[in-house]
Amino acid sequence: MKGFAFTLDALLAMIIALAILTAIYTMMPKAQRDYFLESYETKIANDILIVLNKNGTLETHDQTFIRNALAELLPDGYGGRLNVYVYECSNPTCDSFVISNQIVPYAITIDKSTPEKDPVLAKRSFLTFDKNRIKYYSIAELRVWLA
Repeated sequence: MKGFAFTLDALLAMIIALAILTAIYTMMPKAQRDYFLESYETKIANDILIVLNKNGTLETHDQTFIRNALAELLPDGYGGRLNVYVYECSNPTCDSFVISNQIVPYAITIDKSTPEKDPVLAKRSFLTFDKNRIKYYSIAELRVWLA
């Protein structure tokens, strides 16, 4: 009878140890984050928005033109989604803005085949001028993820 009790005790200890090891193994990938990759993707997203702003692409609000420029700038193996919200001056002094009636907010997605998985977000605001006067105030949000 002693042998049976020791065997049962050892079996129970092995089951508990196996359950603990399984729990640790399944939680490890969730606990580990690649901070270098996240930092790199954030830099990519910010750099793309800076380029699109500096070369005047965002100011055009031409979605086809912006889509082509974004596809060209986005590195291979990455997906991206650009959301642009457009506001216009609500008074002659342009000290407040309202959602634009002329340009509706738009979204441009590159690599629609892969879902957004752990995307990073970069934001940039920019102005569109008409005859040395602010015409639109816009906010661009770019999400970038590893496809």
